Amino acid sequence: MPAITVNIKDLEDMLGKEIGEDELRESLSYLKCGVERIEEEEWEIETTSDRPDLLSAEGIARGLRGVFEIELGIPEYNVNEGEVQLIQEENTAKIRPYIFTITVRNVNFNEEAIRQIMQLQEKLHQTFCRRRKKASIGVYDLDKIKTPIYYKALPLHEIRFTPLEQDREMSGEEILAETPQGREYGKLIEKGIAPLLVDSCGQVLSMPPIVNSEETRVTRDTKNVFIDVTGLSEDIVKKASIFLATALAERGGEIFSVKHVKGNRMIYWPIMRTEILHTNIGYITEILGVDISTGEIQRSLLKARLEAETIEDKIKIRIPSYRVDIIHPIDIVEEVAIFYGYGRYPRQVPKSVRRGSALQRSKIIEICREIMVGAGYLEVTTLALGKREIYERWKEKGEICMLKNPISSEYDVMRNSLIPGLVDVIGDNLHYSFPLKIFEVGKIVEIIGDEPVEREKLAAAIGDDRGRFEEIHSLSYSIIWNMNNIEIELHSLKHGSFIEGRVASIHLHGMEIGLLGELSPSYLLEAHKVDIPVTVMEIDLEKLHKILKHERDRI
Repeated sequence: MPAITVNIKDLEDMLGKEIGEDELRESLSYLKCGVERIEEEEWEIETTSDRPDLLSAEGIARGLRGVFEIELGIPEYNVNEGEVQLIQEENTAKIRPYIFTITVRNVNFNEEAIRQIMQLQEKLHQTFCRRRKKASIGVYDLDKIKTPIYYKALPLHEIRFTPLEQDREMSGEEILAETPQGREYGKLIEKGIAPLLVDSCGQVLSMPPIVNSEETRVTRDTKNVFIDVTGLSEDIVKKASIFLATALAERGGEIFSVKHVKGNRMIYWPIMRTEILHTNIGYITEILGVDISTGEIQRSLLKARLEAETIEDKIKIRIPSYRVDIIHPIDIVEEVAIFYGYGRYPRQVPKSVRRGSALQRSKIIEICREIMVGAGYLEVTTLALGKREIYERWKEKGEICMLKNPISSEYDVMRNSLIPGLVDVIGDNLHYSFPLKIFEVGKIVEIIGDEPVEREKLAAAIGDDRGRFEEIHSLSYSIIWNMNNIEIELHSLKHGSFIEGRVASIHLHGMEIGLLGELSPSYLLEAHKVDIPVTVMEIDLEKLHKILKHERDRI
């Protein structure tokens, strides 16, 4: 969970009231926050990962004003039409394609306010922005910038400016090699080309997502702020800019839009649009198990800094743009539950007392794991996604579950067997001594009829410089025998990935539950680049569970 540091005096100034320690601890629980540490006036507060709007004192103060009923309902943030223009050049499209900027004027800055905004920026970088990959944030003194501002991409050797907290001008390569930010985030710059923010006088504002310029840094004398957020995810970039703008507005700032121009496209940002969510009173009371009046539900939502309008049993909730955690009616139920007060719910003794126990299929999986480990096999976990050609070759017939929008041709299908993944693991570890004995318990996907169906399977593989058909046969026998003293039968099988005559299907009470055998050298070399014999086994644990259940029911 992310933790932030706030100054209690600064928090009290934004609330307009003094707060005792016990009162603050209790009130923070309404925001799902807790106190980690107190050192004089410095409080370390642990927030929840789903509330990025609480990653600074401004967000905490905004929430607490609702808890203390100082302000109720949605905070109103007016957006004035600004004069700043941002021009995005086409060459940024393949580097870091999304940028949204905002200006905030007449901000009341002091040392603590600057510290909180920098903390919010960094905490968002580490969490919501996925370590600057999805988005990165820059905050600048607007009065040090000449508009319009240009967002472009340049080779690293053409970039020169003085990075934040440095005392000399540096090239793009030097920034990546010598600054702490460059060393940590330089991997996000690909092909030696970096995005750049430059004003109309050629002054560099920043090299996203690495570092800002020293010349445009925010100080106590700053009154007007320019915010940019760039990144690979349009949604995250937009939301991150809203977090920064609304936090600065809590410091008395006025939000102004920026005109964004990209080719023939022009938009003004930000748009402070409230989201609407519909549910009904009955749904809320049924989930909570108590008969809460409509008025109490509305009051609870007002304290949560939301707003609700009711028509008979229907309820329409307005959600501010910074509350990205509310996406479903159940989230509204949680807000009502918290602000109604957990202490007000009646205490009841459970009507029945039941003990939890593992499902039979879970017990089967654990027995399989114990047997495999006892036999000297190492458990591995392989990817559930794979390359179409590999699994089509393995399947030989029947459909494979294809992904509709794969991010890569290397991962465009759901695996239909655990064996190809195990063979890849052996191929990656040929430098270790033989035999290589590994196993995996995991889910595969098969097409049955027209529907994809998940099935739990156990697979094992032995990589050695000699075949081990007898050992894998003995292993499969031991697994089934230890379940319920049942013996397996082996039937001859034809499978193009195995050596003919050294592959068999495993049968139990007349049902085929798996296969075992020695993979053919041609399959190993062509599909997996493995040049040693590999013997494998795979058992369908769903079918095994079904047979064992039938045995118990028959007895």
